Amino acid sequence: MHGAWQESMHVFIHAGLFFALDQFRYNHISIWEMGLGTGLNALLSWHVLQAKDITLDYHALDIHPLPPSITAALNYPERMNHPDAYNVFEAIHQAPWDRTTLITQDFNLTKYRIDITSYQPALQADVIFYDAFGPGSQSPLWTEKIIQQVLCPLAHPGTVLTTYSSQGLFRRALAANNFLVTKIPGPPGKREMIRAIYSRKETQ
Repeated sequence: MHGAWQESMHVFIHAGLFFALDQFRYNHISIWEMGLGTGLNALLSWHVLQAKDITLDYHALDIHPLPPSITAALNYPERMNHPDAYNVFEAIHQAPWDRTTLITQDFNLTKYRIDITSYQPALQADVIFYDAFGPGSQSPLWTEKIIQQVLCPLAHPGTVLTTYSSQGLFRRALAANNFLVTKIPGPPGKREMIRAIYSRKETQ
């Protein structure tokens, strides 16, 4: 559990969210995540942004959500030392699928229970957390087709994408589709990870 926390903070919060906040001034930010999983990335994002008075629209896609027996046993809220952390974490998992839920006055959550290969984005995100299972176990999620069908439509110039993977094929496919890709140090136990910034200019 400590490892998951450390990895999320490194890959998604520090390399992704904090990096984006350093590049642009936000009063409101939109995050899209592939793989809601334990809800840790959503919880950490809320925790960071509420302290900065930045409102959050969080979108997460997951075709196989974890059962309540697992999420109820996680102690992530206890580690935050925030009076609202437990209620927010519980609300993340109890929120209905395929609709927007107001978690707090500054945190909107939309969860999509759909396979990414069938997903058609109807939004643009400032930050993308690509937290899919690795290319070895879910290779269709790391193809140029997914980049073109999902990630490019989700992005606008300046959108920041992070993922723990540093797979060469995925990295080159991102670069071929208008992402400026950088390999940066990964979390403990992982030498490298990817951060990519979408650079295509919007047509007038």
